[in-house]
Amino acid sequence: MMRSMCIVRSHLLHVRCFSSSTLTKPALARIVATEHELSQAKSERIVDTIFDSIVETVAAGDSVRIGGFGSFDKQLYARRRGRNPNTGEEIIIPETHRPKFKSYPTFQKIVKNS
Repeated sequence: MMRSMCIVRSHLLHVRCFSSSTLTKPALARIVATEHELSQAKSERIVDTIFDSIVETVAAGDSVRIGGFGSFDKQLYARRRGRNPNTGEEIIIPETHRPKFKSYPTFQKIVKNS
């Protein structure tokens, strides 16, 4: 099902809507290119740089804080018991790190009121 999606700039004064069910990285690059009069290639490099920086920072164990949006952190999940779904056998699931995102109140409010 197609639905309208909106991009809200961080200062919350401008909302840009488009018709799509999912905002993809190429679509985000097109928005950056259009909003800032850049080539598609340059905007793709900018978007890639932003996402690569977030991934590298979190993978290194540091936090990323984006005002009005949210924070990205690396979280340790402890070793635990589980079951093999195929055999029912009890297994030990080793501890692991996973990325964690926590949305900030501004972002939560926009989603709640949309």
